[in-house]
Amino acid sequence: MSAVVETSHALVTVASMKMKSFVLASLVAETVPVMKTTKNPYLSIQVDDQMMRVVAGDDTTLFTTTTPLVAVGTSGKFNLLGRKLDGIASRADGQEVAICVVGSMATIESESQRWTLPASPGLLHVTVLPTPDVYSAVQVEHLAEACRRLRVAGGMSKLTVEPSVQIGDGVAQVTAGSLHHQETLPGLTTPPCRLAWSHFLLLEQVLGAGAIAEGEFAKVGFDHTGMHIWSPVCHLRLSATADDMTVEPPISKALTNEAVLQVDRLDLLDAVQSVTVHLSGESPAVQLSLTSNKLVVTAQDSHGHSGRQELSVHWQFPETVAQVRATAMLHMLRAHKGPACEFRLAAESGQTNPPWLLMGKNRLSVLKQWA
Repeated sequence: MSAVVETSHALVTVASMKMKSFVLASLVAETVPVMKTTKNPYLSIQVDDQMMRVVAGDDTTLFTTTTPLVAVGTSGKFNLLGRKLDGIASRADGQEVAICVVGSMATIESESQRWTLPASPGLLHVTVLPTPDVYSAVQVEHLAEACRRLRVAGGMSKLTVEPSVQIGDGVAQVTAGSLHHQETLPGLTTPPCRLAWSHFLLLEQVLGAGAIAEGEFAKVGFDHTGMHIWSPVCHLRLSATADDMTVEPPISKALTNEAVLQVDRLDLLDAVQSVTVHLSGESPAVQLSLTSNKLVVTAQDSHGHSGRQELSVHWQFPETVAQVRATAMLHMLRAHKGPACEFRLAAESGQTNPPWLLMGKNRLSVLKQWA
């Protein structure tokens, strides 16, 4: 009698599988940023044919990826509280983990550890995203590095203006307050689109987590549903709008300006930090005074506190004074790599307080002066 009762109440195995521990860790690194951005805590998972397809996000921002499995016991579909996997993946020992979903509970086992967390059968989202008809292919290392530099350049948390990001027509660029930073992306021929800062940060995190392997090409396209970045194993769709990609000031005029300042990047970065470290205010102004072979960096806040530091530079042009925002200057210097900086004035006829351009290989930063 007891055996009959036990059978009638037996729970159904929804899905079961084994996967490599490092694969689970990579999956978590790729999907957790999506879940945090969209505030949807669930992963929708489909297990079949030695593969696991995972979907994270919501209607506006969606990420799908396909992950190989070691073995499949039971094929099925279920939803899992994905954020719970973050701590589990970092602590799982052994080379493999086993995942079994029975009823409304998932069990995850490693070599000597065991965890349980809530699960539910079925899928929350579609598992295949349509791709735009028009797209371009960009080497993933170039796209990831460009996004990293844009994030550094635009990460001015002390400024009240939220950075604006545009991608397309061969460049990726960020504008925030007095700073404009541009990265060249060879092969990116798709029409430009504009991303919200939060969506751009998500793109940078997913690429940084290795969703698309180094050496591969990421396909980039734009349609009425947003911006798409995908490869054979993953697809990220971000809400985006069309953009005309206007860039100012004119770069060509700056390149013809013979007045070029070359200075050690780390020395200038240290000087700006030194003269502003004790000042009050969200982003004090920094004055750059150029005279014969000398750059004087000074700053002062509304309370009369000030700082001053001199740098030796090669400058044989007329005296020049510029006043810029300290935070913008710091982020611009951090976004560029290399030991030396090359500044050019983007001067037009009759223009006062022209922007300063920091030139680098495949990148450009525009720093507008304070009037």
